Amino acid sequence: FPSHDKQALGRAMGSLDRSPFIRLDGDERHGGIETMTIDLAHVSDLKRVDFYAYIYEGAVDWQDAKGVITFEIPGVDDTVVLLEESEPGTNFCVTASLESIPGGVRLSHELLYLKGSQQDADLARGWGLSWTRGSK
Repeated sequence: FPSHDKQALGRAMGSLDRSPFIRLDGDERHGGIETMTIDLAHVSDLKRVDFYAYIYEGAVDWQDAKGVITFEIPGVDDTVVLLEESEPGTNFCVTASLESIPGGVRLSHELLYLKGSQQDADLARGWGLSWTRGSK
């Protein structure tokens, strides 16, 4: 599968019926709940899925935003990631990576806070994605 950046652009929320078999239920910009679903029947076709978050408009910092990400993977205890400690001025956080491994998946908890965007995270992490301008 090619590299994808799945995010809520316009009404493009992904699909469980086509590559990369990832769907986002909505685009919450005010501190509410979003749910992302990955069809694990296609996990062997994926190399890695990186999860990231932007701080929502109006939040002073990550601690003020009180961000919580819960990963629910069948057959594994839930993993809870708290987004609360960062350097002042950061607005973007790479939170975790899900990698396809023989027989399943491996979730790696990360907290890489950055000032910038997905493209800045790409440079910091060496993802090697191609970027084009988009709008919501």
